Order: sequence, then structure tokens, then C-alpha cells
Amino acid sequence: MLLRQCFGINDSNNDHEDGNTLNCNIYHLARRLKTLKPIISKFEFLPNELILNLFEYLYCDDIIYAFNNLNYRFQLLLYTYEYYHLNFDQIIMKSKFNLIENLPLNIQHVKSLTLSNNNYSCTNIEQCLLKYPIELFYIRLQSLSFFPKDDDQLLYLILLLPNFQQLKYLLISQKLCTNPGDNIIKQIRDIILFEIKTLKYFTWDNESSFFTRMNEAMSIEKSTIEYYEFRRMNIDEFEWLNFHTINMKSIHIYAAFFYSYSYQQQQAFETLTCMKIDEFREPMNFQNLFKFLSFLIRLKQLEIKGLYCEENMYTDGNRWENFIQEYMPQLKIFKFFFTRWDRHINIEVVIASFMTNFWLIEKKWFVTCDHKVNEGILYIYTVPYMKNKFKYLTSCQRISTAKINDTSNIRQLILHEIKTKDIILKDHFTNLQSLEIWKISDDITYDQLNRYVNISSIKNIVFRSRINSNLFYDILKYNTTQISIEIDYNYLIKILRSTTYYNRRQIIIELKKIKQLEIDSWRVEGLTKKQIRKICYLFSNIEQLIIKRAFRSKQLIPLLICKLKYLSFLSIHYLESAPITEISNSNFRQWLIDQSRTKLNENNFICKWSERQFYIWID
Repeated sequence: MLLRQCFGINDSNNDHEDGNTLNCNIYHLARRLKTLKPIISKFEFLPNELILNLFEYLYCDDIIYAFNNLNYRFQLLLYTYEYYHLNFDQIIMKSKFNLIENLPLNIQHVKSLTLSNNNYSCTNIEQCLLKYPIELFYIRLQSLSFFPKDDDQLLYLILLLPNFQQLKYLLISQKLCTNPGDNIIKQIRDIILFEIKTLKYFTWDNESSFFTRMNEAMSIEKSTIEYYEFRRMNIDEFEWLNFHTINMKSIHIYAAFFYSYSYQQQQAFETLTCMKIDEFREPMNFQNLFKFLSFLIRLKQLEIKGLYCEENMYTDGNRWENFIQEYMPQLKIFKFFFTRWDRHINIEVVIASFMTNFWLIEKKWFVTCDHKVNEGILYIYTVPYMKNKFKYLTSCQRISTAKINDTSNIRQLILHEIKTKDIILKDHFTNLQSLEIWKISDDITYDQLNRYVNISSIKNIVFRSRINSNLFYDILKYNTTQISIEIDYNYLIKILRSTTYYNRRQIIIELKKIKQLEIDSWRVEGLTKKQIRKICYLFSNIEQLIIKRAFRSKQLIPLLICKLKYLSFLSIHYLESAPITEISNSNFRQWLIDQSRTKLNENNFICKWSERQFYIWID
């Protein structure tokens, strides 16, 4: 609906003389443009090619929700578009889910599928596969991601993978499951590596090792996968994978255990051009790291971050320079983020080792040092900043070889115990999506904060402590996006109590602009009926509401449903000490309908619940 309003799309049906819109769209559009006065904002004047390009940036439910039943032309585009992304790992509105169910979607046009048991989604893997049997995707699906609920569901989906004829990307995440047995892991590994001949990208997001029993009967089979991502891996597993892969080009490891490498095989990694390591989980000798890297003879991109180091060699630019020139002269991209504890460190000496012609002129790799003097912590990293999450430092001494400390990669910023003097005005975070405020000085104004944080474009703001009421008001007032707020109930009340009568009225007006809200109430023993009414009054236009650790009883749920007339999603997490339920599970759904004062009926909502959680999606 928002897309319709923004682009001025009419809901009327277009006349088509021959009925074949796709073949004669240009002809019809040309006729319309000649007879009608051009309106630049008319989205429907765009050619089909541009509209289909727009579809590529949207999930299937967004496309259908925005363009379904507009007119004959758009309806035909929906039926013939061949690159749909079906993603069920998100908060899906029931109205969007109904559209997906009711539209006779050609499954062969779905190229990307995500199956999930996410509690915030109104469906799960079993329900999805009842509506869309997995065999319908065998012929043309290219990308598959799934988050199974248990080992049985994991193995069931894995055994089906060889049936896919064009599968190129596979992601498996099992964060909530028990660790599969060694036999199951070996079976899974053999299928993924050796039985899916089209696969090029594979991600294993699981704490369980992917390489158990890898020394049994060394297989001569080779995998066609070129790009890997693993949650954890050691060097022996890395060598095994390289040996069993025809053309391994890239590997990304989130937790690397390389400290026990014996270098017995000492094989060169002749095809690997990109390696990313997020964190070394165990201490690793600097010389061993260099010895390992010396085998990456074709490496063009190297990224290492999250390494807590005691040796000063990690922060010695001269040693890195000598090593790269001797063993990796072809390296084009080098990014790192190291943390070092040393109260007596001289950061001018450290940064001087990165100021040679090799760093500044030949490679154009620039480095920044942030030194927390009081704590003796040094953060040294390449610019642009390579992490997407950044905790702003207090009392920080900074020195850099870069003219501008590029922070364009940062999406989440954390402000903790920040005072006015701590703000470095050279910093400017232009691409933030989330701002988390733990504690900042009361004298910091919106203008001061906005000079280096583009607050107006931030989509999610988390308040972990009480802030100045004027700053709170200005953040809401000047934000131009559909903002999502996370705040503790007590902090919200304290902010309102600290305002004048006029300012309180202004804040309440701005609160009604909020569409998504998450409230935590860990400081109270359970929200009362009066407090629930207060939330409904302050956030009367809420569409998605999550309340954590707030309820001792389900009796207050209908109050929220009745009072919030725009509510489409509600999630309640009970207190740990809350009773199981006062209403039997068999009668709970009917009880909700009876208590909702006609807002709910048999067909307009989906809900699920347990002893500790409750979820509902409303049409």
C-alpha cells in the first residue's frame, strides 16, 4: 500500500486490446504517454524491465502485498516473474501470509527459499512444506536456507538435497538444536560436499563441528563448492577441506582454532584467493600464524578481526610489511582489527610502523589506533572500519594514517557512558540502522549527537538507560523513517515524569508515530492492568509489539488486543515465575475470541503459545 501511494499507482483495470501485456507493453505505454499528460510520479509508466528490477530487492510477500490486484498489467507481472524470494524467517503479517497462500504462485518461479522455525514468524517449516511440498522446488530452486527445529528435521531436509537440479547456495543454521551425532554429521557432510554437483556456496552456521570422523577411509571424491562459511574450524579440518575441494576460492571462519597445527602435510592452498577470520578462540603464536599464512600462495584478500593479542608483533606494521612482500605480494585487500592490552604502549611508535611507502602509497592501506588510556586497551584497525557493530569509546586517544576515519560499514552503534568531550567530531556515521544508548550525559543535545550520527535515518533505537527528556523528544521528532523503539518500561516512565507538562504532551504526540515497539520490564515484578492501559494510551498506533518479562498471567492479553486497534503482531514473554496458565490450551483460542470484543474471529488471526511465551498475528 505504501508503494502504491508513493508512486501514484491507480487501482483501476487497464484495457488491453490483444490481451498479451508482456508482448505489447511498450506499445500501450507509448499510446498512453501520447494521450495523457505525463506525471513523473506515475510508477506504472515505468517499463516492465525496471519494475522487475525493483522486484529483485523485495521478498515475495512484499511484492505481492504491494502490487496484487492493482490492474491487469501488474497482475500478469506477478504471475510471470521468475525470481521470487520466499522468506519465512521474519515477522510475517497475517495479511501478507494470506496473500502468499491465496495467490496461485508458480513454484518454478521461486529461485530463493528460506525455511525457518523462528518464533516471530507465523508459520514454520512443517506448515510451509504442507502448503508448498519440497519436491515442487527441485527443478529450478537456486538458493536454500533452513533453520531446522531438531536433528530429525535437519536430516530429513539434508537427504532431499541431491534432488535439487540447480541448487547453488545452501545455508544451514541449527542454533536451537542439540548437537547431531558423529554418524549424522558424516552423512550430512558427504551429501553436501559430494552429492550436490551444482553447489557453489555453502554456509554451516552450527556450533557442532562439520568435520567429525573425517579421517575414516580417506575419500578421493572432490567437492565443487567454491565459497565456504563455517562457525568454527581448526587447521587440520581446513587442510582436509582443501584436499577434498576442486576449486576452493573463499573461506570465512567465525571462530578459528589454529593453535594446534602440526604442519605435517604443509600443502599449498593453490586456489584460495580470499580468507576471512572473525576470531581466534585460543592464543596463537604470531610466528605460527605467519607460517600458516605463508601457504596461502594465491591469496588476494585477507581479513582478520576480533583477535585479542598479547604479542606486540600483531601491531607491528614493519613485520606485516616484510611478510606480505615475501610471501603474499599479490595481496590486494588486507583488513584487520586487533585488540591489545598494554598500559605502557606508545601509540605514536605503533602508528609510525604503518606510515611507510608500502602502506601509504603502494598498497593504500590506512590504519587507526584508538587507545583507552585509563584501561590500557589499544584497538588498532584498518580503515574503512571492517566491523558492522561499533562501541563508541570514552576518553579515547586516537591517531590515524587516514585523513578520514571511514565508518561507512558500521550499521549498529553503541553509546556507553558518553560525555560531550568524548565526541570526536571527525567521526560521522552515515549508514547506521541501529543506535543503542546505554548511558550518555544529560547535557548532550540532539544537534551535538546528530553532527556525527545521522539520527533521522536510523530504523531502530534502543534505550538501555534513562536519557534527557528533551533529547528523547527530539530523536522521535526529527526521525523521518518508520522507527522501531526498544525501551525499558521504567525508563520510559522516568523520562515522562522528568518533563514539563507541555513537553510531556509533545512527547506523547511523537510516541503515537511509533509503529514497532519492544518493551522490557525486568525491573518490575509484572505489569499491572493500569500499566498496560498506559502503554496502550502512549503507543496507540502500534502495529508490532513485543513485551518481555512483563506478565504473570494471560488475563491481560485481551486488553492489549482490544485497545490497540492497529495491532498486527504481538509477542509476550512471561516472567520466569509466572504460572503455567489459568486457561486450558484447548479453550485458549476460543477464550481470546470471546474476550476480544469482536476484534478476533476464527479466520482473522493465528496464534501460538507455551508456558512462557505467546504470539499472535492479526489480519
